[in-house]
Amino acid sequence: MCKIVALGDSIVWGQGLGEESKFTSLVARELRGTVVARYAHSGAAIGPVPSSTKWETLSAAPRRDQKHDFGGEIPYDPPTIFSQLKGLQDDSRFDCTDIDLVILDGGINDVGVHRILDPRVSKKVIRGRTEEACRDAMTALLTQTLRVFPRARVCVTAYFPIWSMKTDLGSVTRSLSGSTIRLLLSMLGVPKRSIALATNVTLATRSNYFDRISRESLRTAIDLANAEIGQDVVALADVAWTASRSVQTKRSWLWGIGPANTMDFNKDALAIAGRLIVHLLRHLRASPLRFATKILPQDPIAPRRFALAKQIRKLTAAQRMEMWYASLGHPNHAGARRYAKRILEVLDTLETRSPVPRAALCATAFD
Repeated sequence: MCKIVALGDSIVWGQGLGEESKFTSLVARELRGTVVARYAHSGAAIGPVPSSTKWETLSAAPRRDQKHDFGGEIPYDPPTIFSQLKGLQDDSRFDCTDIDLVILDGGINDVGVHRILDPRVSKKVIRGRTEEACRDAMTALLTQTLRVFPRARVCVTAYFPIWSMKTDLGSVTRSLSGSTIRLLLSMLGVPKRSIALATNVTLATRSNYFDRISRESLRTAIDLANAEIGQDVVALADVAWTASRSVQTKRSWLWGIGPANTMDFNKDALAIAGRLIVHLLRHLRASPLRFATKILPQDPIAPRRFALAKQIRKLTAAQRMEMWYASLGHPNHAGARRYAKRILEVLDTLETRSPVPRAALCATAFD
C-alpha cells in the first residue's frame, strides 16, 4: 500500500474541497494507498531556512493563542512548511522510513498574493521574492525532505496564473463589474490604494509573470535536490494552465464567487455574511443591496469555514472576510482532478530510491 504525506499550503491542503475530493486523496485512491498525514494548511509559508540548531527546536504545533482545532481550512501563518516537516519527523505515530510519496508545495505565501496582483509592486520585487522562496528556500526544503523520508519520492505541485484576460467579471453581475473587480482584489489582499490601478490586462500580466518565474525557480530547486542525492526522485507537477481555466471563467479550474446556494448555508451564516459583505462594499463605495447576494463563495466547505471563523474572537471584518472567502482562486473539483492526473503522470518518470546510509538519516541539509 502506498503511504502518502502532504506538506505545504492551501493548494496541497485542498482549500474548499471535502476530504474525498482533495487531489492528494484522488492520488491515493488511484495508487490504492492512503494519505497517512496531511500537515499542509491554508496560509502556510515555507519560512526562513533554519540552521541545524534551529531545526531541532521547530514545532508543528498550532499557534498558542488558538483554543480550537481548525484543521487546515482556516488561513493562518504558522506552522511553516519547514515546521510541518519537522513535526512529521517527530510524530511518533508515523515511521518516516515507511513513507512512499511526499506531495508538497510552497512559496506563494512567502511572496504574497497581494504583492503579485498589486500594480504598485515592481516585477523586480516579485522576481526577487519568488526566487528566494521557490528556488532557494525550496531547495533546502526538498533536500531535507529527502533526508527525513529516505524511501519516498517527492512530487512538487506548481502554481498557476490566478487571473487571465478571460476572467469574466460580468459572470458575477453584468451591471457592477467595477465593484466586482474591487471586491475580488480586496478579498485577495490587494491594498485599497492599488485597486484603482488594476485592470484585467495588468492583473493577467502579473499573474502570468509569477507563474513563469515560480515554475522556473521550482524546476531549479528540483534539479539541485536531485543532484544532491544523484537520483531523479523529485518531479514537478506542472499542470498546463490555460487562460480559460483562471478565476471567474466559464471553464475555470478555480473556485470563484457567485450566487448563494441557500441549501448549503443556514440562515445565521447568510445573515452574518451579508453584514460582512455590506461592510466591505460600503468601504469600497460599491452598491451593497443589489450586490450582496451574488458574491458568496462557490465552494461547499464555506459554511463550515464560516462556522469555524465565528469561534475566533477579536477578528476584524476584513479578517473574517478573508476566512469566509479563503477558497477564492483555489482549485475546484475540476482543478483537483487535473492536479491528480498530472501527479500520477510525473510519478511514472521518477526513479526508485536507492538505500540511504544510516548516517545520512541523522544529518540535516542546513549549515
